[in-house]
Amino acid sequence: MQIAPTNIMESLIDMIELNRESIDRIIHIYESDQRKLNIFKGMKATLPNHLFPSLEIETGSGSMEWLTTECQTNTYDLEFTLTTFSANVDKHLEYINLLTRNVVMIFNNPANMSFVVKNEYTWNPQGQCMAPALVQYGDVANPTYGSNLDGTIRQSQWTWSGKIIEGYRRDWWNYPKNEDQLQHPHELPPE
Repeated sequence: MQIAPTNIMESLIDMIELNRESIDRIIHIYESDQRKLNIFKGMKATLPNHLFPSLEIETGSGSMEWLTTECQTNTYDLEFTLTTFSANVDKHLEYINLLTRNVVMIFNNPANMSFVVKNEYTWNPQGQCMAPALVQYGDVANPTYGSNLDGTIRQSQWTWSGKIIEGYRRDWWNYPKNEDQLQHPHELPPE
């Protein structure tokens, strides 16, 4: 696993920014002032009311599976928490549901499921060169709409998962190995 999850986060934030107009349009329907979505890298201990609605993004887990000796597929997870503040109790559930749906739809749009990861390169075994790292398939499969309610504050949460194929040069397997790197089988006990 070679890719820094924070670079994936940066790419997803760029995706949100490209769609900010549709996101902020929903916010303006439910907010009395001209608030906008505030995006934070990492979870914050507390946020003042004037920073809502907020979207906090935290790096999550990762997993790896070898495809060949030159290639592995890696899955990276990022955790999202959307928080809204509204004194209008009757419309608050509708507000967070529409806002959540809008952001999740951006990530699940087929045009956005594959994208180049900012500032990341990986070895391309076919082209025998370094190439931009590419999320082959990324999506949100498990949003919880308005899952947490605490008075005038609501939260929704979801996990974005993306698969990236990462290559390795064939000659990396042929480097001279020192004695510490070699695996020695266990000796059999005497008969």
